[in-house]
Amino acid sequence: MRMYRWYKSTVGSLVVFMLFMLWPFVTTVVYLSRLPQPGEPLVQGHIINMEVQKTIIQHYSKFNREPLYSDNSYTTYLTIKIVNTDTIVKTFVQEDWTGKAPEVVSFYYSGDPSKMVFLQEDTLPLRNMLSAWELVGFFLLVIIVIFMMILFIFNMLYKRAATIRANEFQAYPRNDDYSEYTSDDEFSQSARQEEFETFLKKLDKS
Repeated sequence: MRMYRWYKSTVGSLVVFMLFMLWPFVTTVVYLSRLPQPGEPLVQGHIINMEVQKTIIQHYSKFNREPLYSDNSYTTYLTIKIVNTDTIVKTFVQEDWTGKAPEVVSFYYSGDPSKMVFLQEDTLPLRNMLSAWELVGFFLLVIIVIFMMILFIFNMLYKRAATIRANEFQAYPRNDDYSEYTSDDEFSQSARQEEFETFLKKLDKS
């Protein structure tokens, strides 16, 4: 049971992380989809009708059935009449434009009134895209800093262990005259000394 919970928690965390990393790409695609096609003229229009729809988003915890908190999401649906024409087009913005809607709006018009237009005054998609890339960039920067700190700590521990080992080598009596070895202990001591000198050379090169 505990293994299943750990597996479920790990998979859920990976899914959340992948969605978080995909968020900037999604916002970029949404922003690019709003860009005008070549040849579409920039026109202006007057807002003749505006309807604001409010959606309440409740956030729950898996440990509690009651909502932790609620957010309000607004969508403003606009009906626009192009200046000096009788053409009517429609659009929407993901904000509450009550009391903030400009008198004249501008947008690129393809010539088909049945297609949704995107207002130049609606900067929310661009802000969402920039915020997503900034947040993910900061998150990756934090990961890089943590990784560098871990490498620095491991390097310090490695040098500390090397210093301790060097002190242990130096604790043995040294005999550099190999011709005077009379026992296996003296030969073993020489081998340890040669190994220590080789280790120091490798440590200096690193």
